[in-house]
Amino acid sequence: MPKAAKIVSLSLIVICLLCGVWMIYLGIGESMDTSEKTQNYQTTQGYLLDYNLYSGPEYDAVRKRQTSATYQLTYNYNVDGQEYKVTTESGTSFVPEIGTAIEIKYNPDNPQEAYIPSQSRNVGLLFGGAFFIVIPLIMLLIFTGVLQKLPSKLVGIIMGLVLILLSWFVLYMITGSFSPVGIAQYYVSSFSFPLIIPILLIAAGLLLIVRNLLPSRKNVKESI
Repeated sequence: MPKAAKIVSLSLIVICLLCGVWMIYLGIGESMDTSEKTQNYQTTQGYLLDYNLYSGPEYDAVRKRQTSATYQLTYNYNVDGQEYKVTTESGTSFVPEIGTAIEIKYNPDNPQEAYIPSQSRNVGLLFGGAFFIVIPLIMLLIFTGVLQKLPSKLVGIIMGLVLILLSWFVLYMITGSFSPVGIAQYYVSSFSFPLIIPILLIAAGLLLIVRNLLPSRKNVKESI
């Protein structure tokens, strides 16, 4: 690769890393502010009541494809027999079935003050920051030759863990649950074809880990 191309590539990687660090910084700051402001909040179950168009489908001239419409989701929840509503801060392309449950935190002194943890802005910042750090960091390790010096099995295990963690975070943002049971319930009630992608990525990550933890065929043959 020409020297100029290497400099440009390295510069882009560093810029992505800096963007990721900045997003993580903002996400942590917002998480701390939210935690401080809502430390007395209680948790309850909310249920999807309605959804409204957040941004319409548009044509992306750069990627030459149509972007999907996004929607803000409105959930209702009950406190002491009184019904309240809370709407997501941003839009999503994944609209679950009406009645789908999600975790909501509310102010017991003023129950109409509430938010949805999995749909909050700080969660999006943390995920975006993690993505902009992990992927460019792997590219930087490849670019500098560091990754090639590590044992291949260790590299495979690391790549598998990265796939699993990033995909699981995506599932949390979509389904509002970290638990396999909560994720499975969302899939049963609100499955759409794009939801198969994070599952396939998790399966690929698990396969990478298992393949690199097991002894190679060559070593097995030598030990026989």
